[in-house]
Amino acid sequence: MPGRLYIKTFGCQMNEYDSGKMRDVLEAAHGMTSTDNPAEADVLLVNTCSVREKAQEKVFSLLGEWRLFKQQRPHVVIGVGGCVASQEGEGITARAPFVDLVFGPQTLHRLPAMLRGLQESGRPQIDVSFPEIEKFDRLPPARAAGNAVTFDPGARTAWHTHPLGQILIVTFGHGWAQREGGPIEEIRFRDVVWFEPGEKHWHGASPTTTMTHFAIQESLDGKAVDWMEKVSEDQYRRG
Repeated sequence: MPGRLYIKTFGCQMNEYDSGKMRDVLEAAHGMTSTDNPAEADVLLVNTCSVREKAQEKVFSLLGEWRLFKQQRPHVVIGVGGCVASQEGEGITARAPFVDLVFGPQTLHRLPAMLRGLQESGRPQIDVSFPEIEKFDRLPPARAAGNAVTFDPGARTAWHTHPLGQILIVTFGHGWAQREGGPIEEIRFRDVVWFEPGEKHWHGASPTTTMTHFAIQESLDGKAVDWMEKVSEDQYRRG
């Protein structure tokens, strides 16, 4: 079913990553294209994180808004994915019977089959099982790469951007990060930092401490990063 896809993400960076994979599988299987306007979408998906405050309330509030789109355009498909979907399962369709798809983080790769099942049966499709190995076998080829980097005191990257954004997970020590036009931010052990696609930034150790982080970024047309000018001593010492 070619058409337009809108995904709303509530949650952490892993939810953002999974939302990207939802786009990938539906683009590959059904030729769908993304839109930023939910009112023009043919498929509306909300991807959720249950540890966020009032996660269920946010989901059902959004579903109430989307119900109006389905009333105006009955062919619209509404789906709920992520951790809230795993926890609630059939409870979602019991409370919101206009929802068509309910799927967990481990079954997002089955979205194309669930859409076909919906079209063929006309009944909601619910799959919140945990076929972990199958999930990674069925996803399109990964564009993401990750690596651990250790910065000695005073070491930092140059200014740079990532075409599809970047996730940093601090695994040791603490350091600094800065987005263009913003202040230097301290990042510490267990912090997870997200840089938006195209957002100019740098990151590294503080002048007196070592820091290790795990960096995850996806490639666009074979390119994951655009390196720019070095961070000057004056810029760095402002921290």
